[in-house]
Parts: sequence; structure tokens; C-alpha cells
Amino acid sequence: MCSFELDFPGTAEDLVTRARDLVTQAGGRFDGDTARGNYRLKIPVGQIEGQYRISGNQVAFEVTKKPMLVPCSAIESYLRGKLGA
Repeated sequence: MCSFELDFPGTAEDLVTRARDLVTQAGGRFDGDTARGNYRLKIPVGQIEGQYRISGNQVAFEVTKKPMLVPCSAIESYLRGKLGA
């Protein structure tokens, strides 16, 4: 398990829309709103699951399941780039 926080530009609505699109376009599941929610995404080496929580212009991610070969820093970097954080 790992956790990290990202600052994001724009509104919480924009962030949730971008995250939902990113996850669902990759065949995953995204449930939540502008306060909190959860996600599940299959990748070639396994599955990533967790929760998020939004407060102001910051989103906190908690990754509860990930492939052993994928470091938390790689997940954080990927999300930072895709969400514009």
C-alpha cells in the first residue's frame, strides 16, 4: 500500500471528470464525486485499486492494491502527468 497527495489546477469537478475519463477509457472502474471515491484499473502486470479524497485543490490517493513490480513512485508520476498536477 502507498499514498501520496497532488495539487491540481482547476476545479474538483474538472479533476473528477479527467480521472473518470482516464480510468474508464482504460477499461477500469471509477466511482466517486468531488469529495471522495474509489478506482480500479487493470494494467498488463496486474491491477491497481484504491481510494481518493479531495480537499480544496489537493487530491490524496491511497493505493490499496498494486502489482509488486510497479513502484508507488511510478503510479504517482503517471497520475501527476495525466491529471495535470
